[in-house]
Amino acid sequence: MARINQVSLPMRGAMEPHVEQTRDGRVLMVLRNQLGSLFVSESTDEGVSWSKPQTTGLRTPESCPELTRIPGTDDLLMIWNNSPYDPSFISHYGKRSPLTAAISKDNGRTWECVKDIETDPDKAFSNPGCRFVSDDKAVINYWTCEYLPTWRMQDVIDLRVALIPKKWFYEK
Repeated sequence: MARINQVSLPMRGAMEPHVEQTRDGRVLMVLRNQLGSLFVSESTDEGVSWSKPQTTGLRTPESCPELTRIPGTDDLLMIWNNSPYDPSFISHYGKRSPLTAAISKDNGRTWECVKDIETDPDKAFSNPGCRFVSDDKAVINYWTCEYLPTWRMQDVIDLRVALIPKKWFYEK
């Protein structure tokens, strides 16, 4: 696999990366972009060089994802906007709703237990962050705003915090 020192994608490029180390020692970097899917690049040398970005298969508009490890496991947790890519949508190539979580038990190769955290179609949810405050609770922070009748995002942004038990991410 070719290694590069600069990660890039077409259009506005690779933006707002989040990184996490897998149980096999690789470092994964998930990327915001304008291509309709979350992309990931990996490093096998602790971030010195990176693979060419590849799609995860998780659909998304242009919005920020979050990637973190679930404590007490080797599993990864992804939080992102699981909504259709729509180049004709007025803002960010699609709605930033719902805000969704999924788990990877195979170092980021596949994703399962896909569940929505927030689902209001009249609101945007974005820029998630996640930290586990104990082995069984996650604190997820993100911002939200109303969509205007034109589907532009309102300038008034509220911050939200969700406290979610670890077991919720695994429930089907």
